[in-house]
Amino acid sequence: MCRLIWLHDEALALFNVDELLPEDRVVFVWDNDYFRNKGWSLSRMVFLYESLLDLPYPNLQVYQGETVSVLRQLVKQNEMAEVFVYRPFEPDLQEIAKELSKSVTMVLLDVPSSLTSPLTTVPPRFYKFWKQVEPEVLGKKLANTGRQKFH
Repeated sequence: MCRLIWLHDEALALFNVDELLPEDRVVFVWDNDYFRNKGWSLSRMVFLYESLLDLPYPNLQVYQGETVSVLRQLVKQNEMAEVFVYRPFEPDLQEIAKELSKSVTMVLLDVPSSLTSPLTTVPPRFYKFWKQVEPEVLGKKLANTGRQKFH
């Protein structure tokens, strides 16, 4: 039986391509209401779309509509038993997963520990986020130069 693997904007590329079965359905739902409610700009949506195009999943399908409705319909049409998804952190995505779980068996996967953020809140802009994670990602910066010291 095929599995429905739901990608969302917090976990686009976490699924290991080598672990996917040929019959698995990898799905992203382009939900205009979700994007509108989040206040996403056109450039952010373009980035998301281009990121989707670059994903390595050979069987990725993008649907447009309300996320819960689309996923419920896909589960019903394809007689799937479960929806696999990486556990969302963002409250709106958590609410979508909660609503979906009322009618569909959800398999919530934990984000690998090497990818979890120690941040208590996620800043609204990349620059502020980058400033918080830069030391962890790049190591200690050289004083006054802002350049990375490599050993």
